[in-house]
Amino acid sequence: MFKVFLTLVITFFLSLPHSLVAQCKIAEIVKNTKTKIEKPYIFDGFTTTNLSFTQQKRNARSEFMAFKGQKYRLHFCSSEFEETVKVVIKQEQKNGTLVEVFTGSVSAANTYFSFDIEKPGTYFIDFEVPERTLEVDHKECVIMLNSYKTK
Repeated sequence: MFKVFLTLVITFFLSLPHSLVAQCKIAEIVKNTKTKIEKPYIFDGFTTTNLSFTQQKRNARSEFMAFKGQKYRLHFCSSEFEETVKVVIKQEQKNGTLVEVFTGSVSAANTYFSFDIEKPGTYFIDFEVPERTLEVDHKECVIMLNSYKTK
């Protein structure tokens, strides 16, 4: 009985469509994108935002803190998914409101863009995830690499 159950479970997982498995090869994407960081900017780390593409639109949010005396360049790259994800960067004002400072997008056709931050403060990065275009739900990612230089 156990062998039959084990065989069924293994068969089920092997028959899953490849697109159901997360396609985010973080180390490879970071390695390839780091080559786009030009001097005098210095690589300072990265953040991964996992996205789920389903039958419903959804949003994801990330934060970035920019410190005084530094100029930052944020590098956005993706795992080459079919859908187009809108990326909206907003800066928090002293009164707590958010002001949009940049809009971009990532998709299979456009897997990379960068944005310069000159002012210190807290920045919110909103990812507007559309409905899936594939027949099955799938998970992907957007990676943001941080780089900086001293002003």
